[in-house]
Amino acid sequence: MATLKKLIAASDHVVGFQTYFEGIAVASQTIHTLEAQEAQMKRLWSTFESIYEVTLENYEDIKEKLNWMLWTDVFTLPLKLTRRS
Repeated sequence: MATLKKLIAASDHVVGFQTYFEGIAVASQTIHTLEAQEAQMKRLWSTFESIYEVTLENYEDIKEKLNWMLWTDVFTLPLKLTRRS
């Protein structure tokens, strides 16, 4: 599950950087800032790709754990809800 959390965090970093980059006015961008932003995006993407590969390698284990979590939630959620009442 840690692998899946790392993948989600890495994808959030890529999206967050893209959102940040889109917020920068075009007039304030220079060749130097664009090169720095390109380097940062390449680092973020490289990190995402490597974590994605690990996630694929561990897919069956992750799938089994997720299925177990979902299966147990189906039966325990009604009990949790009734205990709060």
